[in-house]
Amino acid sequence: GLGSYAESKHDLPGLEPSLKIITQIVQERLGFSAGQIRVITNAQATSAGIEASITDWLIGGTSSTDRAFLYYFGHGTQIQDDNGDEPDGCDETFYTYDGGYLRDDTITRLIQAIPAKELMFLLDSCFSGGAYRGLVQNNREAFPMTLSSQGLVCGKASNLNERPTDNISPIDQREGRTIGLTAAGENEVGYSSDNGSWFTRSLLGALQSSNEPLSLLQLRDLMATAMRQYAGQRYVAPVPQLFGPSKWLSRTLNSFGRVDVVSPPPSVLPTPPAPPVNPAPPPYNGEPNAATSTDDLLNRILNKSAFRVEVRVSRTTLRVGEPLVIDVISSKAGYLHLFDLGPDGNLVLLFPNKFSQVNQVSPDETISVPSPRVGNFRIAASEPVGRSRVLALVTTYTLNLYEVTLGDLLVQFKVFGGQDAGNVGRSLTSLPDTTPNSNPNTYAVDSKQHGAGQALIDVVK
Repeated sequence: GLGSYAESKHDLPGLEPSLKIITQIVQERLGFSAGQIRVITNAQATSAGIEASITDWLIGGTSSTDRAFLYYFGHGTQIQDDNGDEPDGCDETFYTYDGGYLRDDTITRLIQAIPAKELMFLLDSCFSGGAYRGLVQNNREAFPMTLSSQGLVCGKASNLNERPTDNISPIDQREGRTIGLTAAGENEVGYSSDNGSWFTRSLLGALQSSNEPLSLLQLRDLMATAMRQYAGQRYVAPVPQLFGPSKWLSRTLNSFGRVDVVSPPPSVLPTPPAPPVNPAPPPYNGEPNAATSTDDLLNRILNKSAFRVEVRVSRTTLRVGEPLVIDVISSKAGYLHLFDLGPDGNLVLLFPNKFSQVNQVSPDETISVPSPRVGNFRIAASEPVGRSRVLALVTTYTLNLYEVTLGDLLVQFKVFGGQDAGNVGRSLTSLPDTTPNSNPNTYAVDSKQHGAGQALIDVVK
């Protein structure tokens, strides 16, 4: 972990509380003892120091019957690729104590050399979805740290741009023996504060949120929701990334190192075989069509977002009766739906509506609702008072929920109750479309992606 750097202008808050959280999880949830944990920090964490410690402790100190765990807290950035193996021309790196760069190529080589049967890594840094993150300063408001060494192309995070670029964040199901969870996407910055990083705080909060075992997939979605809450209106939250073999992703954190544990066959025991040490929870269904409430539906839509949709509101606090204008920008062309979920649990479809059902939008087009572009009507704050969620959904396939036989028509807007959540979600998970290609005799398959973003508004009297 790196909280202090040789150049103090790069110092980061939150190292000690983050290490405390991770140590607690490693010991209480994963079952490692204090004697099995090595921690190096600050002046020890040079490029050479990190590589030597991984080589000695994890490569030289484990065998094919062991399990191994690696956590990194500190700056991450991107620099120009030096061997031509990066499609975007940028290597993701750890930015180490002495101002060095530990490239993703080196990190991958070290991880692959660890002989353990199962390996888990948590990367708490900027750009960590591609390997790794620059944390932020200040426990009052998140403050992104950018390094002066960043190039003109590399190191430009999408969630710092005025119009963020695509950030595809699916679950990466790759076979092998490694589970990875990162604080941000390949093109995103992450955040920290004096109380610890958003990544560690959201991980601990997710683990403590339920008495029932949670799968890695559920943890990842809960962490994504928590980070959006941390971000509020002022920041674009990073999306935690999850990597690993598909058979592990529905397993609990506690099963790390014991995924393949099975009971002895009946011939060995005179009594029926015991259950596995950590039985897996039922497979997690994160699809919107499994939503049980309107709030759950919006969370599932956000967590399944495959590209960037930005939502801006004219005001974040409104008195009853005051007007509201919502701007939406999508990084892909598609079909726009704009929802408002009030504190009463009713989901109002603000657009499309009675005034306009033409909801097709172009990439990077700013759509203002209301405006002449989408119909001359008025949106005003109304009771009940409290916090509302405004969510923009853009689908790459034709969809118009105003025209479907769901919900109730309330004057000019459609309203969906909690009983409609699963049916609305089903509209987003149907089979792929086939659309004409440039050759009229051929068709291209549309993968049916959607993008989503939200803003929060407080309505007061």
